[in-house]
Amino acid sequence: MTFATSINDSNGGGDDKKFSFQSLFNKYVKYPSKARKEKVETTVIVEFSVNESGEITNIKSLTQQGYDLETEAVRVLTLLNDQHKEAIAKLGLNGTYRLPVKFDLD
Repeated sequence: MTFATSINDSNGGGDDKKFSFQSLFNKYVKYPSKARKEKVETTVIVEFSVNESGEITNIKSLTQQGYDLETEAVRVLTLLNDQHKEAIAKLGLNGTYRLPVKFDLD
């Protein structure tokens, strides 16, 4: 089971910063049991904003694949907001981002 994430932004955020955020995201994401049972492999996209204090806001799903996939991506962003604001603030990722999350059973 793998998760591929890649932050897309127009804010000129550095690759090292984006990699650190992606690694943190991947640490918490889980394959939804409903999707695993049906062997669903797909990519979902979530959009969110990060402010100077590391707060993640305006989280929304841009896809509707179902099987709780978007719900899982939103759950992880919410968890990161609750538990890792200081770490995210240190990354300096101020702006709006689109995060494709690829759910792959391999």
